[in-house]
Amino acid sequence: MVYAFDLSPSARAAVKALPRTVTVGEDDILEIEVEGGLTLWISAQRYQARVALWHPEAISERGLELVGLPGPSVAERGVKEWFAGALRVLRLKADDIAEQLKDPNRWVECVKDLALKEVEKVGAWATTKLLIYLIEKRLTPGPGLYRWAAVDSATPLALDHATPLSADDLPTDRPILVFIHGMTSRTLGCFGAFCNSEASQEWSALQAMFGEHIYAFEHRTMSESPIDNAITLAGSLPVGAQLYLVTSSQGGLVGDLLCCGDAALDDLRIDRFKRSDLLQQKRLQVKRLARVACPARGTLLVSDNIDEFLSLLTNLIGYIPVVGQSPIYQVIKRITLEVVKGRIDPTLIPGIEAMMPASPLVALLNSVTEAQGELGVIAGDIEGGNWFKRIALFITDRFIYEQRDNDLVVNTDSMFHGARHTVEYYLFDQGAEVSHFNYFHNTHTRVACTRWLLAPAGQPPQEFTPFIREHIEPVAMQRALVKSAGKVQPTLFIVPGFMGSQLQRGEEKLWVNYQDLLAGGLTKIEDVHAKKITATALLGDYYGALCDYMAQTHEVQPFAYDWRNSIRRAATELGKEVSKVLQRNGQPVRFIAHGMGGLVVRRFIFDHPTLWEQLCARPGSRCILLGTPNHGSHATVELLLGAASSVRQLALLDREHALQQVVDLFAGFPGLLELLPQQVRDGSDFNGHSATAWRRLNIAAHCPQRRC
Repeated sequence: MVYAFDLSPSARAAVKALPRTVTVGEDDILEIEVEGGLTLWISAQRYQARVALWHPEAISERGLELVGLPGPSVAERGVKEWFAGALRVLRLKADDIAEQLKDPNRWVECVKDLALKEVEKVGAWATTKLLIYLIEKRLTPGPGLYRWAAVDSATPLALDHATPLSADDLPTDRPILVFIHGMTSRTLGCFGAFCNSEASQEWSALQAMFGEHIYAFEHRTMSESPIDNAITLAGSLPVGAQLYLVTSSQGGLVGDLLCCGDAALDDLRIDRFKRSDLLQQKRLQVKRLARVACPARGTLLVSDNIDEFLSLLTNLIGYIPVVGQSPIYQVIKRITLEVVKGRIDPTLIPGIEAMMPASPLVALLNSVTEAQGELGVIAGDIEGGNWFKRIALFITDRFIYEQRDNDLVVNTDSMFHGARHTVEYYLFDQGAEVSHFNYFHNTHTRVACTRWLLAPAGQPPQEFTPFIREHIEPVAMQRALVKSAGKVQPTLFIVPGFMGSQLQRGEEKLWVNYQDLLAGGLTKIEDVHAKKITATALLGDYYGALCDYMAQTHEVQPFAYDWRNSIRRAATELGKEVSKVLQRNGQPVRFIAHGMGGLVVRRFIFDHPTLWEQLCARPGSRCILLGTPNHGSHATVELLLGAASSVRQLALLDREHALQQVVDLFAGFPGLLELLPQQVRDGSDFNGHSATAWRRLNIAAHCPQRRC
């Protein structure tokens, strides 16, 4: 620690001297303690950038004035101001981790453990993964499957000095129970409540059914992805194992992967080294999955402010009895400080990436429709309480602006998504004692989880309720959507934005097909001149609800177009559809066009003035353009530089092509190039069609290389 200041009201009142000025390095870390005892970490450089954005008046020739937590004001967003109660300036010292990271000769063991090849070619991803690995390596016991029960013990076994098991150590002729912990935790951190006397009845009931075949799966949750962990666990299980799974948080993603049947895994091809074959060879039989607080659709907390998310997570773990004084807390705090310092790109941490709503893994699991095993979801929402309530308020102010229910880490609605099972039930718990770390400490949810595991097949406990998930289908353009049968209504064309239309070749869905994309299928849409590829529908995830709602008052005509090709070509196709409608009835014709779709409509107006005049002659005809880039979009430049989240997510999903290859593929789409920004006004804007401008950008910008 370099400096420490008490900024409480009493301390401020006692000091009558002039404000103190200190020099802080850009890579120093500010540790800001806000009222209520919460501590956040942020680099001095990023703090300065946020102050410049939200509070420019705090910057003068003398320096930067501390303004607490920079962000939108109460007037702008209607949230509480969070004032700093203390400030400490930290400077990380070199230690054995830093030294090992500097010396490539000491990477051999790490590279072997992480299955990395050609480290020098994988850039930031390998460096990030290696550093996280070095930090997580300090945790004991190491990764592996451990026996957690014994016939002669009425409580769970200690794991400190346990020996990992192999597939030969487990039975195939009787059911086994496996506990899978969540991110930044261990088995005792998640499920340690079963060691307490209050849970002796539940533990005895589990032992009565599973005997000594109750196991704990320890795994690295930051440096390894849920995919890696699922493969590792499968390797420790015997062929045909009869599995009952209990998962917490991110461990639910591992559980869902183990539930994917052979056909689903064959389609997913989730591992570029073809290790996914292991999951098929094992022929695992998942009987029941108790999935607790799983970010099955990602969590809104993992936002752009990932340093604040990790700060919050560190605070929460620090509040947990025993865990707050354990190596787990030190590990997550160290990772947080490394992210804040800027030595780690948080988006390249597999454990964090897997919890992002836009994560390819999240998209893949939500596309699985025939997962094996009966699913019991346990979800929760914190409501009321003392200090937990203050943390919940902080989360709402800084992260979850939609005011969604949450358990401090995962928004509740996300817990109900994931791979679809034939049998699905849920239990929802709400109250002051509910939190992401309390599900097994709370008697209600711990008992319910135990009863779910022990109930006979097809006979769920009465606490659980069956749920039917909404299945969002693509909105086909071959038929109009009409809800008021027999009533003549205005026609409404809904025109999607870039990448918003489904592309097919015959019966084969090419875009968007997550399973196919994972296996390198993006190249199937590379040839824009391929005549057999057609746009068949709007993507239901984005436009389904809009089409359904508007169908209450309109005859909705979803207009899908091939967004790879030129805007003029799409406008020609739109003109043909409009002409058909004008000949069919005399009702008004309306448009809702999103993004690039707005340019398609404008081009239609320009190229087909007669049709437009006929349309406008009908009273009530009108057009709404939503976010149309009339002078181009700088997001297109970002995409072509490989910096846009959309193309980076595709590169993460595509295990066969590097980021630059994905960017090059998109650069061949005329429709995308037509979205480049134009030089307008006084000529100071970036001209996306200028070779000189792009040469300047290529010098200034760095297109990151994706992981191998």
